[in-house]
Amino acid sequence: MFTLLFFSAALASSVDGKLGFDAILPITTPQFQCFKNLTYEFYIARVFRSNGNLDNTGTSNIVNARLAGLATDAYLFPCFASGCGNGTDQKRAILVTKSISALRAAGARIDTLWLDIEKFAWKDDKEANKAFIQEMIDAAKGFGVKTGIYTAHIWWAEIVGDWKGGADLPLWWARYNKEESMDHFRSFGGWTAPTIHQMDGDIEGPCGIADIDQDYML
Repeated sequence: MFTLLFFSAALASSVDGKLGFDAILPITTPQFQCFKNLTYEFYIARVFRSNGNLDNTGTSNIVNARLAGLATDAYLFPCFASGCGNGTDQKRAILVTKSISALRAAGARIDTLWLDIEKFAWKDDKEANKAFIQEMIDAAKGFGVKTGIYTAHIWWAEIVGDWKGGADLPLWWARYNKEESMDHFRSFGGWTAPTIHQMDGDIEGPCGIADIDQDYML
């Protein structure tokens, strides 16, 4: 019954927007084609993990999703270990350099690289956190890669306060209200509207994929 209801909800997605998803499990091209048949139009893959390693599964998923005709983005989850990003500026930039280099080597094309800024292991020092994020943004721009920020109002406030340093970038807004709309968004960090709404998380997906987050894009 759950599966049938899930499929019906996907098929009834908003005419005005696009339905997408993000997931970290391996997904084959036929499975992505199954998602496409259910009106999903885009996929976002994790390509760098908080443990400091590249996520090769995510990179492979991007290739498979493109073959199935879905638009693809990627997200980078920062590493805070002493050797992979919380030290010098050069080390911070390495997170971005490794991610983009791996994508290009695999022929995995993306439209946007999202920086995952959520409450995890950030310092209490908001100024240091701002510098960390800014250096990742600058590194991505140096590669000519469109960059965005994934966050929620409460995470952003806890990590960088009312900083508006990312306001010129697209926002992937996390709020699990199961609504295919941006109606309940309230401005923060200089953003007046999100580009993508992550509307539900850790749910059982269709097409044999056990765990996905659902996203909506205008």
